[in-house]
Amino acid sequence: GERWELLLTSLAAAAAATMAARAVTTAGHAIGSSLHGAWRGVAFWRRAVPLYIRYRLAEKAINMDPDPRRRQARWDKLHDRYAPVALKAIMKLKGFYVKVGQVMSSRNDFMPMQFIRTLSRLQDDLPALASSQVRAIIEADLRQPLEAVFSFFNFTVLGAASIGQCHSAILRATGQKVAVKVQSPHAEKLFGEDLGSARAFCRVALPEWVAILDEIERQFLTEFDYSREAANLELVESNMRKQFPRHLIHVPKPVLDLCTKNVLVMEFIPGVKLATAITQDLAYAIGSEAADKFVENFRYRLRGIDTGGEADLTNALRGPKRRRGCFDSSSLSHHDDQCIASPSEGLPEIVLPAGGCFGRCFALRRLQRARRVLRNSRSRLDRLLYVHGFQILINGAFNGDPHPGNILFEPNGALALIDYGQVKKISKVQRKQLARLVIALADHDDEAIFEHAVAMGFKTKKMDPEVIVDMAYLYFDRDGPDITGGMDARQYLEHLQSVDPVVSVADDFIMACRVSLLMRGLGSLLGREVSVAAAWKKLAYQALREP
Repeated sequence: GERWELLLTSLAAAAAATMAARAVTTAGHAIGSSLHGAWRGVAFWRRAVPLYIRYRLAEKAINMDPDPRRRQARWDKLHDRYAPVALKAIMKLKGFYVKVGQVMSSRNDFMPMQFIRTLSRLQDDLPALASSQVRAIIEADLRQPLEAVFSFFNFTVLGAASIGQCHSAILRATGQKVAVKVQSPHAEKLFGEDLGSARAFCRVALPEWVAILDEIERQFLTEFDYSREAANLELVESNMRKQFPRHLIHVPKPVLDLCTKNVLVMEFIPGVKLATAITQDLAYAIGSEAADKFVENFRYRLRGIDTGGEADLTNALRGPKRRRGCFDSSSLSHHDDQCIASPSEGLPEIVLPAGGCFGRCFALRRLQRARRVLRNSRSRLDRLLYVHGFQILINGAFNGDPHPGNILFEPNGALALIDYGQVKKISKVQRKQLARLVIALADHDDEAIFEHAVAMGFKTKKMDPEVIVDMAYLYFDRDGPDITGGMDARQYLEHLQSVDPVVSVADDFIMACRVSLLMRGLGSLLGREVSVAAAWKKLAYQALREP
């Protein structure tokens, strides 16, 4: 084991040097022009390439194993080992890599559960700025003492993310409770350096992701001006208020007079992250261990993998065994084994043995609670899907980063949508283009999908209709095993790239694609395979009817 590890590390280090040299030759700016940028570039390559090679080699070896359960066990062992390594690297580098980790942690449908759990810390649990730094930034931007603006300021961080952190405060002038975002010094510079390194890595190792990364870079670089975010926040808040009552959808209103490049003051919204609220509710209904099993087993089913784990969830739903002598069921009539749930409900098939009267009653109570949690949660997901579809297809101004940390569940049942640093705007012509593609995807009309995808900017070397159609499904609808053949999104994109290399993607629509991916990730957390096109079909027709 140790000799193998040493050999692999040596090979990885040599490959890192070779790949870095190739990347620098083709993209001299990749590791930054400054000494600091060069250091970060080297640090990235030193961490990324060995991890990449380990997984590539493991993928070839594991996929040769004919037993799917044994394959999954081997993958789990690998993920258990390297998820903490990935988190440590991200926490060390920070910057753009935190944003990448946030996206990874939200894709429950194809990212390994070990990475989901480990990287979820990146949603709002990053190291915070010192109180003195926070005070200095606020006073420099607002040009007055902090106490002149706020009668109370809580230096304890509500959440720290990739670019800044958030605090609660009370305005001295009005007494309103507000949230105050403060941008970290040098965040913009770090992102610029990191994107160069990430792009160079993708050119060498993952060329099918380069075009996507280019559009994400253009959008990310708008995040560093909080005054622009405040204007976007006001626009989206106004759009949402016209269409949705606040007890359903709540977008915080900015205090424009107090918003600058590095400081954003807005209405404070109480609540917990939606994903946290859902998992807490499910844990209360069926127990935390069973809730984790439910999520994990559904993720595997989405990828066409049978882990045999449903028996564990069945036992959890049954509940604890009664002590001998506490309950005598001998006088009760025995029944045949009875199915009390089915996979179509989002819960696996639960079969209780004859004679287990107490166990059956206990399981039925738990199952009823679980059904209620899933029904309510899926109703919220439907609301989120509709709202984001409305923003994209009708308003043409939407949040391109609705990861789980940016969606809160309020005590009154409202869904609060926060963090509008990445608002993307698309024209009416572009909205109609996307609407036509959405309808074609929902109708499974491959000929129309190909026509509209090409019109939007999808191009491949051979213009293979099947490849372009599959790309459209993957980007804007769903990525279940019927589309990908059981591969995850990365593997399937690589497969499509090998069949017919991508020349260009629909750049203006990449952020809408990102919304689609994040909505599907949230759906997997709720045990639901999401078809974004089906959810947006009526909105697409509405967009086409507009003059």
